[in-house]
Amino acid sequence: MQTKKAFKGFYFFYKGLQYANAQMWVSLQVLVVLTGVLAVVLYFVEHTAQPDVYTNLWDSVVWSFMAYLGNPGKFACGDPITFAGRIIWIIISLLKIALFAVPAGLIANGFRHAMAEDEHKAKLNKFRMRLQKSFSPSLARRVNDYRREKGLEGKFYMAPLCEPIAELQVKYHLDTKDILEACEMFPEFCLANMASIQTEAENPVDRLVVLNRCLNTSYGCCIDRGSHVTIVVTSAHVELATEWFGYYLAQFGGFNFICRSLESNAENSSSFYNMKDNTDDKQQQDFYRDLKQLSQGEGHWNIYLLQQVTNINKGGNHIHFVSSMREGKEPTIVDSQKYQALKEAIVEMFADYDFKFSSEESDRFPLVKTNIAYRLRQDGVQCNSFTFRIGAHIMAKHTFRSLIAYRIAETINQTLETGTTMLKEDYQDLCERTRN
Repeated sequence: MQTKKAFKGFYFFYKGLQYANAQMWVSLQVLVVLTGVLAVVLYFVEHTAQPDVYTNLWDSVVWSFMAYLGNPGKFACGDPITFAGRIIWIIISLLKIALFAVPAGLIANGFRHAMAEDEHKAKLNKFRMRLQKSFSPSLARRVNDYRREKGLEGKFYMAPLCEPIAELQVKYHLDTKDILEACEMFPEFCLANMASIQTEAENPVDRLVVLNRCLNTSYGCCIDRGSHVTIVVTSAHVELATEWFGYYLAQFGGFNFICRSLESNAENSSSFYNMKDNTDDKQQQDFYRDLKQLSQGEGHWNIYLLQQVTNINKGGNHIHFVSSMREGKEPTIVDSQKYQALKEAIVEMFADYDFKFSSEESDRFPLVKTNIAYRLRQDGVQCNSFTFRIGAHIMAKHTFRSLIAYRIAETINQTLETGTTMLKEDYQDLCERTRN
């Protein structure tokens, strides 16, 4: 422990030097310029009195700078004898004190700054642990009740979608500033506004929440379970609930999962749903490379999960299926029979929750040429791809949202005949990974 503290002291000293580096460089420049000016003045006043000693300007410059070191080796010429020269000597003597005092003060200040920063990081790490605790998975009651009714064993655990800032303040005694700083420092946490999932007609009220993201790549998350189905979330960085809903949809079904939840440029944020050629965007390149690798194999299905902001009070179609351009041109589906059966099965499942949707293809959200599904086709990946838009209120607010995610996963497995079987050993392992 003592050794660790000793090395930490050296670390603080090194950080102090880093913090003081710019200020020390500026002070050195000022010192050199000021000394040079004094050397010029010294030459003019001493050359008249001691022409044999101060023969040229260089002698004056050497004496001025060697005065800081006490003139070791007697490199400099004689000392000033005029009144003005001795005044300059006094000024240089005062600067000699500053030569050592100023850097020492700057380093000490940097040292204190480094210690304060370390203390602040330790404080934020405590906040991080508290935030992580608030997202600890708990029993998914509705999912487990549904499984029990069907005679299935085991229990699922799910983390909450979000935590309101007000609740975090009360539960863990955190200030708003503490939460904001923790979200800024630790990328697994981010802020969102629940008002973003409502239309203006609903008069939404701002409600800030903290989201917990699963991160294992430069762009977000990628999980390869060797499945013939991949849940693709391209816009979680701007859509509040798609990552959480897609993550558990994939986990319940044993599907692959890939999600873009991080953004490298908040001022110019764009979705990977439509991809333009951008060789400078490493996140986009990594995302596309991983998706292409997951999409290999005969009969593979890519399901692009997107959020749709709709007014729940007005009814209407709050889910949409899209797999082509307008009027069905250039479809991205290879097995149209299974695709139609899957749409009808999902719509039928939603009817259990009093949602009356249509399985018809949506004309509101047609695919465009830059869509990622077409990009894969251009690179020779001929898998089934379709977009599944779900109302934001269903994914984020509906009382049965966890069970809806489970039943969509169940429907996909049954309709597409993925061959995914949940053995008891696999299920227990999945529960452990969900809990951790």
